[in-house]
Amino acid sequence: MAHREAIGLDVENAEVVANELATAAVTESRKPGLSDYVKAMLVRIEENTVSSHGYIPDNFTISDAALTSLVSCALDLDVDELVDAGFIKRFRQRQRAVKSS
Repeated sequence: MAHREAIGLDVENAEVVANELATAAVTESRKPGLSDYVKAMLVRIEENTVSSHGYIPDNFTISDAALTSLVSCALDLDVDELVDAGFIKRFRQRQRAVKSS
């Protein structure tokens, strides 16, 4: 077997795995979107709590309105693209439903 053929077989059989939680959160959905970004941001917040050797208090919770502002600013969204609190609320409800099932 030629060297190129062997590499081709290796590539075909390779399994891609995320090596961190935020990457996994963003890449696990079938259809990428804003929810993936919100999920990754919440993972990053969790990864930076005191119990994870960060500076954010373990009992820290971010409100829907604050998360809305944070996401909209971080993504530098135009006025007509801004995330609203309803989107965040629905996102969190879906996440709770997934965890409970």
